[in-house]
Amino acid sequence: MHSTVEKWLSLSREELDEIYSSAQAGEMPRGDTHGTAILAGSPLSKAVAAFARLFAWQGKVFDIFSADGQAGVLVNKITPFSLTFIVAKVYRDNSWLDGRETIVIDYSFGGEGQLAMELYGDLFEDPADDFSNFVKSELGQL
Repeated sequence: MHSTVEKWLSLSREELDEIYSSAQAGEMPRGDTHGTAILAGSPLSKAVAAFARLFAWQGKVFDIFSADGQAGVLVNKITPFSLTFIVAKVYRDNSWLDGRETIVIDYSFGGEGQLAMELYGDLFEDPADDFSNFVKSELGQL
């Protein structure tokens, strides 16, 4: 695990939001990435991250294929075997949190993405929190 992500595991939601708000969008992610689940503000964050990595979610694979290099798709790597499921669109747009440019992970377009929202959507208080936490934990652009 990257040392920056390890530090984020001990931060509160407010502290993570501040990091996100002060960061630039960065380059579009490409290829196979390793992910870390972050349970903001919990003393169990490191244990949850380790458990999730071993048994549930290992990261994402990004395929950026638009002519300008600013859009594409991703698939999540899940299970201990890193099987690829749950597709999302990836593109630049304005952030729901602060209105600045960000990299959007969009699961709302139907198919597997719609299934993901139906299965996991009720785990988040609102979509902005879901997106904000994902960017901070996964993209590594901060």
